[in-house]
Amino acid sequence: MLEIQNLHKSFGQEKVLEGLNITVNKGEFLSILGPSGCGKSTLIHMIAGLESVSGGKILMKDREVKAPGTDRILVFQSGALFPWLNVKDNIAFGLSNVKADKKSQDRLGDGKSKKSKKDKFSDEEKEERVEELMKKVHLYRFRDKFPHQLSGGMKQRVSIARSLAMDPEVLLMDEPFSALDEQTKMVLHEELQRIWMDTKKTIVFVTHNIREAVKLSDRVLVMGSQPGKIIKDIPIPYAHPRKVTDPNLVEMEKVIMESLKDEIEKRRKEEFGDGYPVEASGVFSGPDYTMGDGI
Repeated sequence: MLEIQNLHKSFGQEKVLEGLNITVNKGEFLSILGPSGCGKSTLIHMIAGLESVSGGKILMKDREVKAPGTDRILVFQSGALFPWLNVKDNIAFGLSNVKADKKSQDRLGDGKSKKSKKDKFSDEEKEERVEELMKKVHLYRFRDKFPHQLSGGMKQRVSIARSLAMDPEVLLMDEPFSALDEQTKMVLHEELQRIWMDTKKTIVFVTHNIREAVKLSDRVLVMGSQPGKIIKDIPIPYAHPRKVTDPNLVEMEKVIMESLKDEIEKRRKEEFGDGYPVEASGVFSGPDYTMGDGI
Protein backbone atom coordinates (compact mmCIF):
# COMPACT_ATOMS: atom_id res chain seq x y z
CA MET A 1 0.00 0.00 0.00
CA LEU A 2 2.68 2.50 1.05
CA GLU A 3 6.20 2.24 -0.30
CA ILE A 4 9.28 4.35 0.43
CA GLN A 5 12.10 3.97 -2.10
CA ASN A 6 15.68 5.13 -1.43
CA LEU A 7 14.38 8.18 0.44
CA HIS A 8 16.74 11.06 1.25
CA LYS A 9 16.13 14.32 3.09
CA SER A 10 18.49 17.23 3.69
CA PHE A 11 18.11 20.63 5.28
CA GLY A 12 20.79 22.71 3.59
CA GLN A 13 24.07 20.78 3.92
CA GLU A 14 22.76 18.60 6.75
CA LYS A 15 21.60 15.11 5.83
CA VAL A 16 18.60 14.14 7.96
CA LEU A 17 17.51 10.90 6.27
CA GLU A 18 19.52 8.71 3.91
CA GLY A 19 18.57 5.71 1.80
CA LEU A 20 15.32 4.66 3.51
CA ASN A 21 13.45 1.72 1.96
CA ILE A 22 10.20 0.80 3.69
CA THR A 23 7.08 -1.11 2.65
CA VAL A 24 3.90 -0.77 4.71
CA ASN A 25 1.25 -3.41 4.06
CA LYS A 26 -2.49 -2.80 4.03
CA GLY A 27 -3.96 -3.06 7.53
CA GLU A 28 -0.53 -3.15 9.19
CA PHE A 29 0.31 -1.30 12.41
CA LEU A 30 3.89 -0.14 11.89
CA SER A 31 5.84 1.76 14.54
CA ILE A 32 8.93 3.86 13.83
CA LEU A 33 11.13 4.02 16.93
CA GLY A 34 14.33 5.92 17.55
CA PRO A 35 16.14 8.59 19.57
CA SER A 36 15.43 12.31 19.35
CA GLY A 37 16.88 13.83 16.20
CA CYS A 38 16.91 10.65 14.09
CA GLY A 39 14.32 12.05 11.65
CA LYS A 40 11.21 10.07 12.69
CA SER A 41 8.90 13.08 12.65
CA THR A 42 10.45 14.42 9.45
CA LEU A 43 9.76 11.06 7.82
CA ILE A 44 6.12 10.92 8.85
CA HIS A 45 5.61 14.54 7.75
CA MET A 46 7.04 13.59 4.36
CA ILE A 47 4.61 10.67 4.12
CA ALA A 48 1.80 13.11 4.96
CA GLY A 49 2.97 15.41 2.15
CA LEU A 50 3.82 18.23 4.56
CA GLU A 51 7.57 18.06 3.92
CA SER A 52 9.36 17.84 0.58
CA VAL A 53 11.55 14.93 -0.56
CA SER A 54 15.22 15.60 -1.34
CA GLY A 55 15.71 12.30 -3.14
CA GLY A 56 13.92 9.02 -3.74
CA LYS A 57 10.15 8.48 -3.73
CA ILE A 58 7.16 7.92 -1.49
CA LEU A 59 4.44 5.94 -3.26
CA MET A 60 0.86 5.55 -2.08
CA LYS A 61 -0.80 2.74 -4.03
CA ASP A 62 1.80 3.25 -6.79
CA ARG A 63 1.16 7.01 -7.01
CA GLU A 64 3.93 9.36 -5.93
CA VAL A 65 3.18 11.49 -2.86
CA LYS A 66 3.86 15.16 -3.59
CA ALA A 67 1.28 16.93 -1.43
CA PRO A 68 -1.15 16.31 1.45
CA GLY A 69 -4.20 14.18 0.69
CA THR A 70 -7.20 12.68 2.43
CA ASP A 71 -5.76 9.20 1.84
CA ARG A 72 -3.09 10.04 4.49
CA ILE A 73 -4.20 11.89 7.62
CA LEU A 74 -1.77 12.90 10.38
CA VAL A 75 -2.54 12.95 14.12
CA PHE A 76 -0.14 15.36 15.85
CA GLN A 77 1.37 15.26 19.36
CA SER A 78 -1.11 17.85 20.58
CA GLY A 79 -4.79 17.51 19.74
CA ALA A 80 -4.64 20.58 17.45
CA LEU A 81 -8.37 21.13 17.91
CA PHE A 82 -10.28 24.27 17.00
CA PRO A 83 -11.03 25.93 20.37
CA TRP A 84 -14.21 27.59 19.09
CA LEU A 85 -15.77 24.26 18.01
CA ASN A 86 -17.26 21.62 20.28
CA VAL A 87 -16.35 17.91 20.11
CA LYS A 88 -18.98 17.10 17.50
CA ASP A 89 -18.06 19.99 15.21
CA ASN A 90 -14.32 19.36 15.53
CA ILE A 91 -14.82 15.78 14.37
CA ALA A 92 -17.11 16.89 11.53
CA PHE A 93 -14.87 19.75 10.38
CA GLY A 94 -13.25 18.09 7.35
CA LEU A 95 -16.28 16.22 6.07
CA SER A 96 -17.63 19.03 3.91
CA ASN A 97 -14.66 18.45 1.56
CA VAL A 98 -14.78 14.64 1.50
CA LYS A 99 -16.42 12.77 -1.36
CA ALA A 100 -18.89 10.10 -0.32
CA ASP A 101 -19.10 6.61 -1.72
CA LYS A 102 -20.47 3.32 -0.48
CA LYS A 103 -17.02 1.84 0.00
CA SER A 104 -15.94 4.59 2.41
CA GLN A 105 -19.16 4.22 4.37
CA ASP A 106 -18.65 0.46 4.57
CA ARG A 107 -15.16 0.96 5.99
CA LEU A 108 -16.68 3.00 8.80
CA GLY A 109 -19.20 0.26 9.40
CA ASP A 110 -22.64 1.68 8.57
CA GLY A 111 -22.86 0.79 4.85
CA LYS A 112 -25.79 3.19 4.33
CA SER A 113 -24.49 5.58 1.68
CA LYS A 114 -25.94 5.35 -1.82
CA LYS A 115 -24.31 8.54 -3.13
CA SER A 116 -21.75 8.63 -5.95
CA LYS A 117 -18.09 9.62 -5.54
CA LYS A 118 -18.90 13.02 -7.05
CA ASP A 119 -21.28 13.93 -4.25
CA LYS A 120 -20.36 15.33 -0.88
CA PHE A 121 -21.81 13.93 2.31
CA SER A 122 -25.31 15.09 3.00
CA ASP A 123 -26.02 16.63 6.41
CA GLU A 124 -27.74 13.40 7.45
CA GLU A 125 -24.74 11.28 6.42
CA LYS A 126 -22.31 13.57 8.23
CA GLU A 127 -24.46 13.36 11.34
CA GLU A 128 -24.48 9.55 11.23
CA ARG A 129 -20.77 9.34 10.59
CA VAL A 130 -19.79 11.73 13.38
CA GLU A 131 -22.14 10.07 15.89
CA GLU A 132 -20.67 6.67 15.07
CA LEU A 133 -17.14 7.96 15.61
CA MET A 134 -18.00 9.73 18.87
CA LYS A 135 -19.27 6.38 20.13
CA LYS A 136 -16.11 4.59 18.92
CA VAL A 137 -13.90 6.90 21.00
CA HIS A 138 -16.34 7.01 23.95
CA LEU A 139 -17.03 10.74 23.71
CA TYR A 140 -20.70 10.76 22.75
CA ARG A 141 -21.87 12.26 26.04
CA PHE A 142 -19.21 14.98 25.71
CA ARG A 143 -20.28 15.94 22.17
CA ASP A 144 -21.24 19.52 23.16
CA LYS A 145 -18.09 20.20 25.20
CA PHE A 146 -15.34 22.53 23.97
CA PRO A 147 -11.61 21.69 23.99
CA HIS A 148 -10.89 23.71 27.15
CA GLN A 149 -13.42 21.50 28.97
CA LEU A 150 -11.64 18.26 28.01
CA SER A 151 -8.68 16.38 29.48
CA GLY A 152 -5.54 15.79 27.39
CA GLY A 153 -6.57 12.21 26.68
CA MET A 154 -10.04 13.26 25.57
CA LYS A 155 -8.57 15.85 23.21
CA GLN A 156 -6.42 13.19 21.59
CA ARG A 157 -9.47 10.93 21.17
CA VAL A 158 -11.25 13.80 19.41
CA SER A 159 -8.22 14.24 17.17
CA ILE A 160 -8.18 10.52 16.31
CA ALA A 161 -11.93 10.54 15.59
CA ARG A 162 -11.55 13.65 13.40
CA SER A 163 -8.85 11.87 11.40
CA LEU A 164 -10.94 8.71 11.04
CA ALA A 165 -13.91 10.80 9.88
CA MET A 166 -11.93 11.56 6.73
CA ASP A 167 -11.68 7.80 6.12
CA PRO A 168 -7.97 7.81 5.21
CA GLU A 169 -6.24 4.81 3.70
CA VAL A 170 -3.36 5.39 6.16
CA LEU A 171 -3.55 6.94 9.62
CA LEU A 172 -0.27 8.66 10.52
CA MET A 173 0.46 9.31 14.21
CA ASP A 174 3.38 11.46 15.36
CA GLU A 175 4.02 10.66 19.04
CA PRO A 176 0.33 11.23 19.82
CA PHE A 177 0.57 10.17 23.49
CA SER A 178 3.98 11.57 24.47
CA ALA A 179 2.59 14.57 26.39
CA LEU A 180 0.13 12.51 28.45
CA ASP A 181 0.51 11.05 31.93
CA GLU A 182 1.19 7.33 32.19
CA GLN A 183 -2.33 6.34 33.30
CA THR A 184 -3.98 8.23 30.44
CA LYS A 185 -1.47 6.81 28.00
CA MET A 186 -2.31 3.25 29.08
CA VAL A 187 -6.02 3.89 28.57
CA LEU A 188 -5.42 5.31 25.09
CA HIS A 189 -3.24 2.34 24.15
CA GLU A 190 -6.26 0.11 24.81
CA GLU A 191 -8.54 2.47 22.87
CA LEU A 192 -6.20 2.63 19.89
CA GLN A 193 -5.83 -1.16 19.77
CA ARG A 194 -9.62 -1.52 19.79
CA ILE A 195 -10.14 1.15 17.10
CA TRP A 196 -7.45 -0.37 14.89
CA MET A 197 -8.97 -3.85 15.23
CA ASP A 198 -12.44 -2.46 14.46
CA THR A 199 -11.51 -0.29 11.46
CA LYS A 200 -8.65 -2.36 9.97
CA LYS A 201 -6.84 0.89 9.15
CA THR A 202 -3.21 0.97 8.15
CA ILE A 203 -1.34 2.88 10.88
CA VAL A 204 2.16 4.36 10.84
CA PHE A 205 3.04 5.35 14.40
CA VAL A 206 6.08 7.38 15.53
CA THR A 207 7.22 6.93 19.13
CA HIS A 208 10.18 7.20 21.51
CA ASN A 209 8.72 4.57 23.81
CA ILE A 210 9.83 0.95 23.41
CA ARG A 211 7.03 -0.55 25.50
CA GLU A 212 4.41 1.45 23.57
CA ALA A 213 5.81 0.28 20.23
CA VAL A 214 5.88 -3.38 21.26
CA LYS A 215 2.39 -3.34 22.72
CA LEU A 216 0.73 -1.75 19.69
CA SER A 217 2.66 -2.81 16.59
CA ASP A 218 2.77 -5.62 14.08
CA ARG A 219 6.29 -4.47 13.24
CA VAL A 220 8.81 -2.01 14.66
CA LEU A 221 11.38 -0.15 12.56
CA VAL A 222 14.30 0.95 14.72
CA MET A 223 16.07 4.07 13.45
CA GLY A 224 19.61 5.31 13.92
CA SER A 225 20.69 8.89 13.35
CA GLN A 226 23.10 11.28 11.67
CA PRO A 227 21.78 10.69 9.09
CA GLY A 228 18.55 8.84 9.91
CA LYS A 229 18.41 5.26 8.67
CA ILE A 230 16.69 1.97 9.49
CA ILE A 231 18.99 -0.21 11.60
CA LYS A 232 16.52 -2.99 12.45
CA ASP A 233 13.16 -4.28 11.21
CA ILE A 234 11.57 -6.28 14.02
CA PRO A 235 8.25 -8.16 13.63
CA ILE A 236 6.04 -8.49 16.74
CA PRO A 237 4.21 -11.76 15.94
CA TYR A 238 1.67 -11.85 18.77
CA ALA A 239 -2.11 -11.55 18.66
CA HIS A 240 -4.02 -8.41 19.61
CA PRO A 241 -5.22 -7.12 21.99
CA ARG A 242 -2.00 -7.29 24.01
CA LYS A 243 -1.09 -6.72 27.63
CA VAL A 244 2.28 -5.29 28.65
CA THR A 245 2.64 -8.05 31.24
CA ASP A 246 2.83 -10.71 28.51
CA PRO A 247 6.30 -12.35 28.89
CA ASN A 248 6.61 -12.51 25.09
CA LEU A 249 6.32 -8.73 24.85
CA VAL A 250 8.87 -8.24 27.62
CA GLU A 251 11.32 -10.35 25.60
CA MET A 252 10.63 -8.27 22.48
CA GLU A 253 11.39 -5.10 24.47
CA LYS A 254 14.77 -6.58 25.38
CA VAL A 255 15.46 -7.41 21.72
CA ILE A 256 14.75 -3.82 20.71
CA MET A 257 16.82 -2.37 23.55
CA GLU A 258 19.74 -4.57 22.52
CA SER A 259 19.43 -3.40 18.89
CA LEU A 260 19.69 0.21 20.11
CA LYS A 261 22.76 -0.29 22.27
CA ASP A 262 25.28 0.94 19.70
CA GLU A 263 23.10 3.90 18.76
CA ILE A 264 22.71 4.99 22.38
CA GLU A 265 26.44 4.61 22.94
CA LYS A 266 27.16 6.81 19.93
CA ARG A 267 24.74 9.51 21.10
CA ARG A 268 26.09 9.31 24.65
CA LYS A 269 29.66 9.92 23.48
CA GLU A 270 28.57 12.84 21.32
CA GLU A 271 26.86 14.54 24.25
CA PHE A 272 28.90 13.55 27.30
CA GLY A 273 32.26 12.34 26.00
CA ASP A 274 34.01 9.24 27.32
CA GLY A 275 33.62 10.00 31.02
CA TYR A 276 29.98 8.96 31.37
CA PRO A 277 29.56 5.16 31.41
CA VAL A 278 26.36 3.64 30.04
CA GLU A 279 25.77 1.70 33.26
CA ALA A 280 25.73 4.93 35.28
CA SER A 281 23.16 6.55 33.02
CA GLY A 282 20.44 4.02 33.74
CA VAL A 283 19.59 3.97 30.04
CA PHE A 284 18.92 0.23 29.98
CA SER A 285 17.34 0.03 33.41
CA GLY A 286 14.08 -1.56 32.28
CA PRO A 287 11.41 -2.02 29.61
CA ASP A 288 9.80 1.35 30.37
CA TYR A 289 12.85 3.00 28.85
CA THR A 290 11.89 5.96 26.63
CA MET A 291 14.25 6.98 23.86
CA GLY A 292 13.91 10.69 24.61
CA ASP A 293 15.35 10.40 28.13
CA GLY A 294 19.00 11.21 28.73
CA ILE A 295 19.67 12.09 25.08
